[in-house]
Amino acid sequence: MSNEVINVDQVWLDATGNPLENGTLTFNVNLTTTLDTIFSDEALTVAQANPYPLDAAGRTLGDVKYTGLKRVISKDESGATIRTYDNVASMVDIDDAVSTVKSFNTVALAKAEDDLTNHIGGLVRIASQDTTISIDSLYEINAGNATDDNGSVHNSDTLNAFWLGWMPRNLEVLTSVFGTSGDDTNDDWQALTNAIAFAGTNFIPVRVPDGRFKVTQTLVIPPGMRFMGSGRWSTAIIADSTLTGAVIGDNGTSSAKTILQGFEVDGSGASGCTSLISMGLGATPLGSEGFFDEILLRGGAAPGATNPIGLDIVGNVFFITKVTSWWCSTAFKEGPNSVFISYINCVALGDYDVAYDVNTGAKLTNCEIEAPNSTAIGVKILRTCEINALTYSPADSTANTFVIEVNSGAFSYHVNGLTINNSSGGSLTGMVNDKRAAFEDILDTTVSVYHSVSERLRLTTVDFFVNQRKFQFYELFLNNNGGTIEHLIGSTNEPGLASVYDSEIVGATRFATTTPLGTDATTAFATGCKIGSASPHLFIMDTVVETNDTTMICSISRTNITNLHASASSTNIDINGTTENWVAISFYDASAGANFNLATMASGKFIKVAVFALL
Repeated sequence: MSNEVINVDQVWLDATGNPLENGTLTFNVNLTTTLDTIFSDEALTVAQANPYPLDAAGRTLGDVKYTGLKRVISKDESGATIRTYDNVASMVDIDDAVSTVKSFNTVALAKAEDDLTNHIGGLVRIASQDTTISIDSLYEINAGNATDDNGSVHNSDTLNAFWLGWMPRNLEVLTSVFGTSGDDTNDDWQALTNAIAFAGTNFIPVRVPDGRFKVTQTLVIPPGMRFMGSGRWSTAIIADSTLTGAVIGDNGTSSAKTILQGFEVDGSGASGCTSLISMGLGATPLGSEGFFDEILLRGGAAPGATNPIGLDIVGNVFFITKVTSWWCSTAFKEGPNSVFISYINCVALGDYDVAYDVNTGAKLTNCEIEAPNSTAIGVKILRTCEINALTYSPADSTANTFVIEVNSGAFSYHVNGLTINNSSGGSLTGMVNDKRAAFEDILDTTVSVYHSVSERLRLTTVDFFVNQRKFQFYELFLNNNGGTIEHLIGSTNEPGLASVYDSEIVGATRFATTTPLGTDATTAFATGCKIGSASPHLFIMDTVVETNDTTMICSISRTNITNLHASASSTNIDINGTTENWVAISFYDASAGANFNLATMASGKFIKVAVFALL
């Protein structure tokens, strides 16, 4: 029976860990530049092309067979060399011998070896590619060499040839093989670094077992690495008191597919620690197909201004799931070039400055902010953000600032489902601190501006005041009923019902009222509302207290008018002999590229607008 080195299921990789698309494999006499012969049949009589082509998925087109040891050179489509492997042994086809092996350890390997002849260094083609194999199941790493289960020593070339010659899908490196102690006393930085270096070279994930692994220097994760613990309550990377900078970082060339998962990072004992995880801040941001999952970030023993940042990153289409930041100065901080980072089921606990400091295209889903410092901001939006189901819980008897702060340069944010849990006695300065320029001023630029807060806000109190202004959350319903424009104001989702929060709009009612359309200066409000005559795209409201700094955000919750947008506005005009800075809702027809005329809205058309306001 002849031997085969590779099979049609094998995938060869390029220098970045991606399939070697349309590359080639060159087989030389071992340790030389002399081209050797390879075969396609068991009898070794039918010669194959050498170099041998790979397909678009980095696989061979058929079996390649030979005997003995070879030098194998992988090259890309242009002929550039990717890697050179010496001492590449042939691989015995033992599908039948191991097809039922579920836990491929030393005992299972010995069983398979009983069926082998001329077996070299545990180099076995495993029938079940779904079997999880850890590196210590096959080799004991010692001073750069490898000892197989037969006691034979192989140099690093042979070892690398084994891992790269054929790799099961679930292969991973256990850091304990490289000498980690996990005792929270000895410095595990070098052992972890060695494991990461070996795994990075061979495109294998790293698995850190249970334990507390102390590091005295920043643990550098290379591009595309999958670095995994056994769970955030089982595996911990601990900053030694002498550590400065980040506990976990990168080499400035972060790329797609970087994955961190299942461990705790503790910087509470290192006064020089500036961040727990700092990645993507170099030349290349964290990219797509990567994520951070199930990580606990512990910044200090108590809240403090000098505590490290929890997660300090720059990413591009990146996902952060089930990450909890505990007592950090800023829990989640995005760098200036971050775009489209998604936070899912994340928690910021006891942050000192900001819980979520986000940039462009950020998305928060089912996230929480628990017991922040009294001066902390919940979500700080630099440019754009979408928030879906955010829970904010002030600390006991603490007067906090704003849940959301919108930077002056921001141009879009949307809040859908905000729960304020102040049952512990905490209070708020306000919901949203919008530092942007006036809406009309922004519309003069080339930037499109949309902002809204809709769906649901749950509070543990019936009346809620901020700076002596009453919190409002209601829905405006406006329609053309058989040629008559009508309006009513009531509960969200069903404006025909009384609102939970009494409206501060003078005379507002949940019963339909004909909306005045007459000349502004001579036409009175009806139940606190009218449509502007000079500016018929404005729905003007008469509030109990007129103010120049009214906070209002609105969103169209339902309409049968295509591409219609609503935004908070104001107008300083004479309404029936009184000139005030009236609160208004402005309507814009995106299809026509012009303001929408409410007074000429066609029969049967309707608009529902959810309104969030401090009036």
